[in-house]
Amino acid sequence: MALNLTHQTGAAGIAATPSSGEAEPPDAGGEEARKVGVPVFVMMPLDTVRKDGSALNRRKAMQASLAALKSAGAAGIMVDVWWGIAESEGPGQYNFAGYIELMEMAKKAGLKVQAVMSFHQCGGNVGDSVKCGRRNYEYISLGADALPALKGRTPIQCYADFMRAFRDHLAPYMGNTICEIQVGMGPAGELRYPSYPESNGTWSFPGIGEFQCYDRYMRASLKAAAEAVGRPEWGNAGPEDSGSYNQWPEDTGFFRRDGGWNTDYGHVFHGSYHQRRCCPAARVRRVAGAAKEAGVGLAGENALPRYDETAHDQVLATAAEKAEEDRMVAFTYLRMGPDLFQPDNWRRFAAFVKRMTETGVRDVSREQVEHEAHNVAHATQGVIQEAAVALCN
Repeated sequence: MALNLTHQTGAAGIAATPSSGEAEPPDAGGEEARKVGVPVFVMMPLDTVRKDGSALNRRKAMQASLAALKSAGAAGIMVDVWWGIAESEGPGQYNFAGYIELMEMAKKAGLKVQAVMSFHQCGGNVGDSVKCGRRNYEYISLGADALPALKGRTPIQCYADFMRAFRDHLAPYMGNTICEIQVGMGPAGELRYPSYPESNGTWSFPGIGEFQCYDRYMRASLKAAAEAVGRPEWGNAGPEDSGSYNQWPEDTGFFRRDGGWNTDYGHVFHGSYHQRRCCPAARVRRVAGAAKEAGVGLAGENALPRYDETAHDQVLATAAEKAEEDRMVAFTYLRMGPDLFQPDNWRRFAAFVKRMTETGVRDVSREQVEHEAHNVAHATQGVIQEAAVALCN
């Protein structure tokens, strides 16, 4: 789950527009945009900014790509603003130079920006650990949220400091170029435990994953829960029979039907384990409730890169349903890269953007859209070839 503070999206999303004193055209997620369909944003590559934060990677590719997206009718881009990059020099030392360069480039191209505050995976973290001793670096343990584990600061304080710094450094672009802020909540930006890492073949679908409760903070939480029910021995460790990453539930003593999960110990363990995840979830619900009362809209994002018409049609159908409720205010498309700029994929993408952004998503003639998409593909042939080649280097 991701929390979005502007007009939009994510794994799930809420939104609210940044304020600015500058007079600008209505933002892409605003009332004006609703009259002309659903604006489409495109997710940038994960390595858009150099690891030291000083500049963009592949500047030439970025310029060509943004020009192509604008020609296809995209409203803007989404980019991860990595905590591990911008604060890599030391606590409280922020370098947003690469992101400022991107904002200026997007502004010149006439594109809006959805900025994602990404606290996962990038840089050294206090990791969750599994029972085999493997430390996971996707995200800081939820058990450490309120503890001064990061040179005197709690993770929550670090997140807040980072977002304030972003606001201050990028102030000239807030509310005009930057139309949305999205806040990541965990691994891959989602409010969950890193229980099924795919890196190095650790986990593969449909394995059950493993509990992430063996760092000292999570163990302290379990110990307190066990002592509270008068069974301190239950607080020494998680279940011993919960299996490993790629097992099936029925292959384990804990997860099988009427297994260890359905015992007094299982209830205490699960209560402690899931409470850590539910604490931030409760905060998100409060913000979501306030956003709903303020009339903030929701938007969508495809979870995996898809370039085929079947996937596009599914998104269009959902957008049409949401349009009837006046709820979908933007859609973010994964992802910008060499595959998107392949001629057939690019033509289909241009058609998809046209159908999404036209008034009455279902009413646009497919033949008309295909004709216009063909014209866009032909007109941008040179720039997409340049972008595809540059992105591969």
